[in-house]
Amino acid sequence: MCVADVDARQRVDLIIRARYVCLVRPAAVLEHTSIVIDQGRIVDLLNNDDERLRKYAPGSVEDLSRSHIVLPGLINAHTHLGMTNMRGLADDLRLIDWLSKHVWPVELSLVDEQFCRDGADLGIAEAIRSGTTCVNDMYFFPEATAASCDAAGIRAIVSGAVFDFPSPYGSGPEEYRTKGHKLHKQYAAHDRIRTAASAHAPYTCSDCVLETVAQDSTAFSIPIHVHLHETRAEVEDSHTLNRDSHLCHRSDQTCRPLANFHRLGLVTRRLVAVHMTHLNDQEIDLLRQCNSSVVHCPSSNLKLASGFCPAYKLLAAGVNVALGTDSSCSNNRLDMFAEMKLAALLAKGLSDDPSAIPAQTALEMATINGAKALGIENNVGSIECGKVADLIAVDSDCIGMTPMFDVVSHLVYAATGANVTHSWVNGKPILRGGHLLTLDESSIKARSAVWRKKIIEVQRQASNEVPVA
Repeated sequence: MCVADVDARQRVDLIIRARYVCLVRPAAVLEHTSIVIDQGRIVDLLNNDDERLRKYAPGSVEDLSRSHIVLPGLINAHTHLGMTNMRGLADDLRLIDWLSKHVWPVELSLVDEQFCRDGADLGIAEAIRSGTTCVNDMYFFPEATAASCDAAGIRAIVSGAVFDFPSPYGSGPEEYRTKGHKLHKQYAAHDRIRTAASAHAPYTCSDCVLETVAQDSTAFSIPIHVHLHETRAEVEDSHTLNRDSHLCHRSDQTCRPLANFHRLGLVTRRLVAVHMTHLNDQEIDLLRQCNSSVVHCPSSNLKLASGFCPAYKLLAAGVNVALGTDSSCSNNRLDMFAEMKLAALLAKGLSDDPSAIPAQTALEMATINGAKALGIENNVGSIECGKVADLIAVDSDCIGMTPMFDVVSHLVYAATGANVTHSWVNGKPILRGGHLLTLDESSIKARSAVWRKKIIEVQRQASNEVPVA
């Protein structure tokens, strides 16, 4: 081909040649398809043999046409990345014991900006490796998490939870809110990093604090990220105003937490309610009426014996339900493929209906539903021309995915995060051939080893045990 012919072609940044392309919405799988990407967005979808591909002059071509499935990057709608260096710190405990006897003491002793940055780097590395391209994160020092996400090249909604008490991050609600405003201003024009207004939970936030979170959500047009109805005790002890319970909400209202949130103006289309393990039919209808979103965290809820989110009932009622891993301290992985499978299987067992959450729905929960919950569904969550190229590739050429009769079914029930080989955000590669391109794995593991020793020392001092070698 002569130079004049090349000059006449439309220059684009990248063409990905795939064996399968899973669009998500519409619910279709294209075979032998190329995705044309320019300036971070998908500009065309064509058969690999289509002559119209010749009109494009790509800067690079990624040939995955033999066995790879390309799909939208997964969206982890609830994380605490800064906690990743506490993975496996305390297992097989109920929520309040896990928090009060193990997590909170370590946080009070060790959490600072570097702790959160190092934890976020570790968590993001795992997330990228297992197919996540976007996270919705809540933790101390969100500035550190935002910087980590930015450097790694992933998409993120970040926030530092507001609550009534002092912490290593600040003196109380007013300082948390001031820092949140500063963070929002810093990333207001960023193309990948956004912010949310976060309240930790009903049992740590008074009504006046919750009202300021609602105000900030409205003022900045950002999501409200909150743990809500996580346990039976939280719901029932709030309903009876049992002040002897650590999980009773901090309101003076004798009602269930969601009712109080509705009274205070938090139950809106921007509400991202995490866990929601104990709901009645009236509450499900309220969420539907208000166009609120729920984040189902099946692994974490099961591990802490918190209960079961009635995800299949919510979906049947028309409520948007996304998926999250929660922290690696309560999961203990950040693998969204595991959450997809567990969400689908759990719904079948609870409903006695094998079609309660089919594979396609589970995949939507991990992609487009997460995007909708975070208010970014016009840009990500499905493969469509005009949308941002946040994509991952899964290699189906492995024993665990052979044979394959249904691509979507295999993605949900057979694939794991270990099958992900490539990842792009805004059309830029962050994982190729299973190798991280934006993070230093050796450095991350070395920093994690340092924090492990410090955490062990905190535990030893708390229990007066003999030092661990």
